[in-house]
Amino acid sequence: MNKCDFSYTHYREILSLALQKGYNFRDFQSSEVAESVIYLRHDIDLDIIGAVELAQIEHRLGVTSTYFIMLDSPVYNPLEDTSRYCLDKIKDFGHNIGLHIDAAKYSDRYIETMLTALCGTLPLKRVISFHKPAADVPGRTFPYFTSTYARKFFSDIKYVSDSQGKWRDGCPCRWLDVEKYPKAQILTHPIHWGGAASIDNARQIVANRIVDIKQYLKTIHLGIDA
Repeated sequence: MNKCDFSYTHYREILSLALQKGYNFRDFQSSEVAESVIYLRHDIDLDIIGAVELAQIEHRLGVTSTYFIMLDSPVYNPLEDTSRYCLDKIKDFGHNIGLHIDAAKYSDRYIETMLTALCGTLPLKRVISFHKPAADVPGRTFPYFTSTYARKFFSDIKYVSDSQGKWRDGCPCRWLDVEKYPKAQILTHPIHWGGAASIDNARQIVANRIVDIKQYLKTIHLGIDA
């Protein structure tokens, strides 16, 4: 086992260890019954290209997970060509895709309307991962979609997140134990993974977006230099 970092190598090690320990990976709408379960989730706040790298690693290990995309991200548009390609690849790797959405901005009914409208365009499941969830979100259930913050996925089981590039309860490789934690939800953010510092990954995302915007401006005859 290498040191606990956010390299793709260590990500493989974490998943491999979970499999060795006897964990089964399930999605949030799975009806399959298993004694030891991990619900693996990725919130794509920024790095949709990096998400494909994680998806491929999981696919090669036979692990399934759920990727949550933002509709109002200032960094990427899930309907543009690059994003659609990434989502198609994630789907082809056997993973699920849901919405990552701010409950403070949208009503429950509006979220349901968006899901219904977008399911015909994007390969979405009716699963929501709330962005920066308010205090009243954990533990709630919703009639029209599944929430990753429902009690059975959140407060009733082991829950860990790599928010801000840190494992708040320690790297999963340190605590994976089916006897002590028979069920767990693990949340990652692709921006933190790959070996580079998160800020360096963010700078690369900005650079890529600038290139994309310039290319688009050229197509409408508004090309710019600099």
